[in-house]
Amino acid sequence: MKHAGIDIDALLNPQNQEPHYTIDERQERALDVLKRKRRITNWEYVNLCNVGYRTAHRDLADLISQGHIEIVKMGRSTYYRFIH
Repeated sequence: MKHAGIDIDALLNPQNQEPHYTIDERQERALDVLKRKRRITNWEYVNLCNVGYRTAHRDLADLISQGHIEIVKMGRSTYYRFIH
């Protein structure tokens, strides 16, 4: 049921909703680099996409949640790896 553009059923039963994943242009560019290099750091993403550190972190965290990449924590040498 929709009321004034709001999906009431989705609000009442969020578990019935399929996750909606989208990849923006920056993330697509990073995935292209990852397909070639197999790894990228947060700072490389910052420079590649001309964004701030926090935006880079959010974008990369989003790609992790979508299952495209994984994080490899190595102290100050943390990087992200393409997984499929």
